[in-house]
Amino acid sequence: MAVINLGNLKFTWKGIWLPSTAYNKDDIVKHGANVYVITQAHTSGTDFLDTVQYLETMTTGVEFTGNYSASTRYKVGDIVRFGSYSYICTQEHVSDNSTIVNPSVNTDYWDILAKGSEFQGEHARQTYSVGDIVRYGASSYICIQYNDGVTPTNTAFWSKLSDGFQFIGDWVQFTGYKPGDIVRNGSQLYAAIVEVNQGTQSDLTDRDQWFVFASGTGFQGDYSDGASYDTGDIV
Repeated sequence: MAVINLGNLKFTWKGIWLPSTAYNKDDIVKHGANVYVITQAHTSGTDFLDTVQYLETMTTGVEFTGNYSASTRYKVGDIVRFGSYSYICTQEHVSDNSTIVNPSVNTDYWDILAKGSEFQGEHARQTYSVGDIVRYGASSYICIQYNDGVTPTNTAFWSKLSDGFQFIGDWVQFTGYKPGDIVRNGSQLYAAIVEVNQGTQSDLTDRDQWFVFASGTGFQGDYSDGASYDTGDIV
C-alpha cells in the first residue's frame, strides 16, 4: 500500500487561469468548469490552449452558460442551449461567427446532453433548430435538421408528427394549398394530398393531388343547357 507524506504536498491555489502569468509546478488553476494542476513551471501564453502541455486535469465539472452564441469562446464542460436541445462542449474553441455552424451540426466540439422539443407555432420563413415543432396546414412537423425556413414537407429537414384536416372554403384555381386542406367544389369536398403551389394549375380529379373527402348533393334548380354541373348536383 502506498504511503503519502502530506508534508510533500505543495499544491497552491491560484484561482482563475490568467494569460501572461508565471506559474510554478503544483500550482492549481481553474479554467471554465475544470480545475488543473501545473506540471511544469512556465509563464502562460495569451491563449489557454497554448500552454495545455504544462497542465493536467485535476477535476472536471460542468457549467451552464445559457443560449448558444456566435463568436464566443467555449470551454470543455460548458453547457449551452440551442433550440430545444442542450449540448456540452467537448473541446475548447471559439464558435463560428454565424449560428449556421452550431452545436447540432458541429459534432467535433459538442455532444448532445439532453433532447427536447418546443412548439414554434405556424411555420414561417425563419431558422429552425432540431426539436422545433411547427404547424403547417392541418399537420404538425418536428425539425430533424437545422434549416432556414425550409418547407416542412421536405423530409430531409422535417418529420411529420401528426396528420390533420382543415376546411379552407370553396376551391379556387391557382390558389396555394397545403396537405390536409379541404375545399368545396359543388357538392363535393376534396382534401389535398400534396403541396399545391400558389399560381399552379390544379385539377381536383388528379388523385395524386386530391382525394374526395366527402360526397354530397346540391339542388341546382331547373336544368339548363350550357350550365356546368358537378357530381352530386340535382336538377
